[in-house]
Amino acid sequence: MKLLDKYKDHYRLYHEYAEALLDDINNKVLKYERLNIQLVTGRLKDPTSLSLKIASDLKYESLNDVTDLVGLRVVTTYEDEIPFIIKQFEEAFEIDEKNTNTNAAKSESEFGYASFHIVISNAKIESFKSHEKRFADLKAEIQVRTILQHAWAEISHKIDYKAKDKPGTVYRRKLFRVAALLELADQEFGTIREEIIKSQKELVPRKVNRISDTPINIDSLQAYVMESDTCNAIDLAIANLTDSSLHYNEESISQKNLNQVKSLKIKTLKELDDILNTNSEKIIEAYKTQNKSWIEFRKAFPETHGNASSPRGISITYLYFHLTGKFD
Repeated sequence: MKLLDKYKDHYRLYHEYAEALLDDINNKVLKYERLNIQLVTGRLKDPTSLSLKIASDLKYESLNDVTDLVGLRVVTTYEDEIPFIIKQFEEAFEIDEKNTNTNAAKSESEFGYASFHIVISNAKIESFKSHEKRFADLKAEIQVRTILQHAWAEISHKIDYKAKDKPGTVYRRKLFRVAALLELADQEFGTIREEIIKSQKELVPRKVNRISDTPINIDSLQAYVMESDTCNAIDLAIANLTDSSLHYNEESISQKNLNQVKSLKIKTLKELDDILNTNSEKIIEAYKTQNKSWIEFRKAFPETHGNASSPRGISITYLYFHLTGKFD
């Protein structure tokens, strides 16, 4: 039981490592607004659980052989976001390829265990809290799941469907039927989102001179942000100030942005396009004024926050700021 004793002796270190990782993940690794992260949690393996694990397998010769002493879970909304999340971890940490599973293949009864998991160690970025020397070579297992996969795992675990008796088998069959429905739901949510984005693009013709009579509402405004050369040019100029990329998701243009446009008495997309075009330079100056410190920081330390991103439609926010002097 030497491993168990050593784990108990270093339990506080592992706890602090978990806390550092949670801070890094929430504030740096998964900072992109395009991600629909719902939950990030962490836990330490219970000493009793560790005792049973090392007793059942003689391969564990050191604590580093047990890769899930620190376990974290990232729950996101859409299944197609998972590969992007995995990529962020791969860029920020060393990956234990031997103990990492990013294979999406699933059997008909594996929905609950379909979450990707990667084993990380040694943060590559010096500003990360987990980069501290005392955490060197400590490992953590990161599970990445959708909301529905998370729900399945939590509920099925509580029901304890692994029971070997006859009632257990009956319950397992029911749970696997639910699993199939949840997997289909995950796929359908992704399809619906893609269709909504496609329909928004189709709301606005690509030629600006053909949108003169299009009234402004949340759908047409979101479509305009994706298609307008004027809006995109200003957005890109703002992003370039901090060497950032542009991103878009459903939340990039919200009801708040629509209210800002309406408060400016702008009724059609053509009016909005004209006002943006006329005020383009002043919009960029307004951004510079509001974000002077951030711009200077990004220029001085471009590597600190990795590849920053700026939301499409940011030009509309700063048009409002320029014309009203309000930033809310």
